[in-house]
Amino acid sequence: MIYIDELRQLISNILIFMKQEKVALNGGLEIGNSGKTLNDLTNKNIITAFMNGNQTIRYEYELVNLDNSVSAGKELILNSTNHNIKIGKGIKKVEVSANIFLENMANTDYVWCFIRKNDNNVASSIISTSKYFITASISSVLIDVNENDVINLVLNDAKFNDAIRVVRSGSFNTWLTIEAIQ
Repeated sequence: MIYIDELRQLISNILIFMKQEKVALNGGLEIGNSGKTLNDLTNKNIITAFMNGNQTIRYEYELVNLDNSVSAGKELILNSTNHNIKIGKGIKKVEVSANIFLENMANTDYVWCFIRKNDNNVASSIISTSKYFITASISSVLIDVNENDVINLVLNDAKFNDAIRVVRSGSFNTWLTIEAIQ
């Protein structure tokens, strides 16, 4: 059985050979009758969205302000005004994961962290805490999507009170990653 990384390396070696031997791809060599080319298999379509500045949690349910991103490809687009990622044309399945770093959580029973698609939860993590700092990670999940679906990150502070809770910014603290799989 060939694994994805081995397949990518094999394709890379073939492309290097073809370039050295000056073999023309003519827009991409089709693989079988799949309609896919070598270029299709080696190009990534992935985005990681993160925050430019810390965010104070003001409500029981709070949308995380994702307002910056690093991406490869063009069919996953961050809308920094609405703090969500819009699915582009031709994408049917994506893999999603997230990390959220929170502070001033000492008087909290628990916090839910959700990845949502079109306002429906598709992945989550719950943290019970009495610590000042906590990190929630949402492991990778494969989900079905359609063009124009929106994906975002939401918090639910179960014991919301007057305490000022903060979502920490920075690309290594709080982020949402989406990779197009199909």
